[in-house]
Amino acid sequence: MKKIRMLAILFGITAMLGTAQAGLFDPPVQNESFEQPALSPGGWFTGAQDWIYSGYIFTVYGGGYPEAVKGNQIIDGYGYTIAQQIGTYDPDTDLIVEAWYGSRNSSASDFTISLLTGPDYADANSVAATTITGNDTISQYIVELNTGTGGVAGEPLYLQVAVNGQFYSNIDYVQVFSKSPTSPVPANGANSVPVDQVFSWTSTIAGPNDTYDVYMTDADGTELIFRENVSTTEYAPASNLVENADYSWQVVRREPNSVEDILYPSSVWQFTTKSPATIVDDPADTLVDAGATATFSVTASAATSYQWKKDGIAISDTAGVYAGTNTDTLSVLDVQQDDEGSYTCYASNAYGGEESGAAILSIKRLKAHWDFEGDLTDEVEGIVCTPTGSPAFVTGVVGSSAISFDGSSFVVADIPTYFNFFDSGLTVNAWIKVSTDQSYKTYLAKDASYWMNASGDWSAFASTGAGALGASAGAGATEDNEWHLTTLTYDAPTTTFKYYFDGEFMGDFVTTPQTDNYNSPLTMGAASSAGAGKYTGLLDDVKIYNYPRTDAEIAQDYLGIMTTKVICVDSSLLTYDFNNDCEVNLADFAEFASQWLNCSRIAGVDSGFGSCN
Repeated sequence: MKKIRMLAILFGITAMLGTAQAGLFDPPVQNESFEQPALSPGGWFTGAQDWIYSGYIFTVYGGGYPEAVKGNQIIDGYGYTIAQQIGTYDPDTDLIVEAWYGSRNSSASDFTISLLTGPDYADANSVAATTITGNDTISQYIVELNTGTGGVAGEPLYLQVAVNGQFYSNIDYVQVFSKSPTSPVPANGANSVPVDQVFSWTSTIAGPNDTYDVYMTDADGTELIFRENVSTTEYAPASNLVENADYSWQVVRREPNSVEDILYPSSVWQFTTKSPATIVDDPADTLVDAGATATFSVTASAATSYQWKKDGIAISDTAGVYAGTNTDTLSVLDVQQDDEGSYTCYASNAYGGEESGAAILSIKRLKAHWDFEGDLTDEVEGIVCTPTGSPAFVTGVVGSSAISFDGSSFVVADIPTYFNFFDSGLTVNAWIKVSTDQSYKTYLAKDASYWMNASGDWSAFASTGAGALGASAGAGATEDNEWHLTTLTYDAPTTTFKYYFDGEFMGDFVTTPQTDNYNSPLTMGAASSAGAGKYTGLLDDVKIYNYPRTDAEIAQDYLGIMTTKVICVDSSLLTYDFNNDCEVNLADFAEFASQWLNCSRIAGVDSGFGSCN
């Protein structure tokens, strides 16, 4: 075979050499032996997992059916059809189909193996088919089909097996092979291929004396490599490729023949040694005080330009608003509520680029406030709660009214995902009043992410995914029919929950809130929107912040209402507070001085110390 005829394949003149390889998946057939992991011996399943199916069809596991050729399961039924996309259509392509087929009892229906192509399976047309008379026992069938010229290149290519009659018939172990080389390395369309790449391919059907011809051209069609009679499925070029260049390559399987070798060319595959910019590290969520500067940074490989976006829209440097919008570091200046949102960066070079993951900018602020002054509407964003049952408004502790739950009523915030800001932290404040033990009855929760309840054992807790952790105000602390402020905070960097009772720290626990409950709505008066763990008691002035408030701020929240109380915020700073009044002052010095020079030491003669007693 002349060299010029070989190169004609690479330039697209496939008619000179015959067929080319279809764009098969690797592997072409998924779940070729019809495995259904959920089945146990003697079980059955309607249909065929990973296959398109219709008709009277079951996946069966033993129980008197023929033994599976591979794996544990086999298909059984009659008048059924199974199909699966095996790749994309290329014209005039030889494919080998193997299937095991036979009768469940003593008579098998005919079956048809087809290749179809079209925009989807419902609109696909047959381009090749063969009908086979089945044996009474399950047997191996191997057929060769050619895709012909009736399809559109690049559209889905489907394999279909149809059982034509009404006899119970079995199918197992369906496979598709190409006579041409497949599974190229580098893959078709690969970027950033190293210049010292070793090329390889797969040849499923090959004789012991088959060889391969390898071709390569650059973007201009200039021949770079022509290597005949390669004896393995791997080829290392004698010299390196060129950086930042586009290439096409092709492999032809050569089957020896006494008259003229039979050639099976692959598709023409493309790759590039060009390296588009890629994101290495995404920007991180940022939480700042209003008026502060927020900074986002991205790390990219091979990037020469950057474009930052807010909520998907490109932004530009603006005095007093943005700086660094075309660099790897963005500064959002004098952050206000309008600046909150999702920030991404597109890093690129002459060969392409990649957009980073999103980072959320938030201001430390009150996100919701239900004062329950005669309605169920949040005072910050206008989030409305939907009641179940008949919660009532009664005299409250903050303002004029609170909400009363009778053990059968609760309310649910209408925006399920609004309070999903665990990545930055949170604080939940709620005033409660109960008279009896609530046995874990919950007055505020976001499903298993966190709960706050009126039990003395666990006043606040969160799911770990394998149980729960919590903190307590102490047995009976909430059951005195008095108003109490309960506070739960979460610090995301340390994954630490803290619980406060009447402004004082009670305890903490470390766990990450369960993100699978992110779409569970905030519920008050019960543990979930389904009404589990309903609460009996009063609830007032619920506030939710998007950051963990400090011990001092929480104490001030309580003392702003209970003005006659006193809280010692951090006793660890008061080592010399001898009289326990939460202050180190002259009174403590006087107590210290009253013991000045008192001594009870008795010393041995060689100790180096004198006795004073």
